[in-house]
Amino acid sequence: MKSEIDDILHKAAEFYDDALWSIEGERYGNAVNRAYYAVFYCAMALLRYKDVKVKSHKGVRNQFGLIFIRTNVLPESLNSIINELADLRNFSDYNISFYAEREDAKLACEQAKMFLETTKEWLASQEEE
Repeated sequence: MKSEIDDILHKAAEFYDDALWSIEGERYGNAVNRAYYAVFYCAMALLRYKDVKVKSHKGVRNQFGLIFIRTNVLPESLNSIINELADLRNFSDYNISFYAEREDAKLACEQAKMFLETTKEWLASQEEE
């Protein structure tokens, strides 16, 4: 299972890197999308650690909130991040007249970085126990 979690985290890190590159290329909507997917894959890795498999984005967000936030395992701010980025990603991807701004993309990347770091730290702390 550790190998699978490592693979999921590797994918999350790649999405985060893609988000940063998208900002450099002034592709702000794409940066928001990739930042969301970095966070989404982090949540999937955490759920996989708990042996929870979920089939939808909404299911991942719901189970993440139930298992990690309501039990105070991880800070509430992470729940806000995943839900806000999901909303922004959906709006940016599907609203033809909306264009994400540089500030949106930079904030999304900062949030994704924090989520990724927190995920890695928490999983590492579980290995120590």
